[in-house]
Amino acid sequence: DNGGKASEMFEQAAYMDATNPEGYIRYAKLNAKSSPEAAVSKLQELGSKVPGHPWEITAAEIYDRAGNIPKAIEYYEKVALDKMENGQLGSYGTDLFLSGKFDKSLEVATFGVKKSPRYAAFNRLALYNNVEGKAFETAISYGEKLFNASDSAKFSAYDYKYMGLAYNGVKDYDKAIKQFEAIIDLEGVDEDSKVSAMHDIADAYSAKEDYDNAIPAYEKYLAAKKDASATDYAGLGTIITYKANTLEGEEREAMAAKADKVYADLAERFEDAIEFATFQRARVAGMIDKDLAKGAAKPHWDKLIEVIVADGRIEGASKSRLIQAYSYNMIYALQILDDVATSKEYAVKVLELDPENAHAKMVNELEVK
Repeated sequence: DNGGKASEMFEQAAYMDATNPEGYIRYAKLNAKSSPEAAVSKLQELGSKVPGHPWEITAAEIYDRAGNIPKAIEYYEKVALDKMENGQLGSYGTDLFLSGKFDKSLEVATFGVKKSPRYAAFNRLALYNNVEGKAFETAISYGEKLFNASDSAKFSAYDYKYMGLAYNGVKDYDKAIKQFEAIIDLEGVDEDSKVSAMHDIADAYSAKEDYDNAIPAYEKYLAAKKDASATDYAGLGTIITYKANTLEGEEREAMAAKADKVYADLAERFEDAIEFATFQRARVAGMIDKDLAKGAAKPHWDKLIEVIVADGRIEGASKSRLIQAYSYNMIYALQILDDVATSKEYAVKVLELDPENAHAKMVNELEVK
């Protein structure tokens, strides 16, 4: 129970028997928590005294436990895969995955699977990395091995999530939904994972174009998520708009009105989302007023012009939206109001932003009666 004294003795052992790896390794492991750098320095000393000793794997494990993933990977890379034990291969592959190095992580996982086909960590990493690489059929095959042919496997929310994403990738949405639902029922799962699964369920229903289930599923997600963002609320409007596009007549109008309400609420909740929400309201109104006769979208396009011009940052998406707003007013003035002069004013505004706009050029050449 005297770490300092033990450290002294291990260091003395390395000094007294310089070619025996045990003293260096014991010293390094004992000091790994307090000073990973000092521990690895002692291992480097071992490497100089005993050429060819795979001390780097111990260094990698020390940095791994210290949470220094880049340094852990640096030392794992110095060791041949066939010199690593299963746990070390699993840790190396996991560090690569967490660092976004999916191809290399898959290479480690594939090596591991060939070595130990029933080792859960290897099948798990192969599932995850194949999903990231969009090799969904292959991912499913490894997922089946993880769930049905791995020893001592304890399944996590991420296991079900990635299996669900793999089924999404092959458009088997019903199976994907079952995987996401399993997360919600998983014993001990954290609340964030449950909420994320609710979002995934809604996305899968939407991808399936089953909007009757997607809408309530997404509403359930919003109700469960604390501090939902503007993007979260906008997602509900998107799904409802998709549903409206599948309808006709009064049903279409009613669903579009529901989408409009979502975007109106979005603008009230988030000041920085007013431009986006107003743009979406204009588009939704246009769905039920395609011939412009009702002018349902005009108040929203006018509001959008006011918001963007007042902000002064006419670039990127704002520039594109402003062009659409001016173009709507240009056509509305010409076709509905028969006001060529006003239409030409908006054509000039369009051409200032988009000099090659064909419609604006045509309107700008019209003569005022």
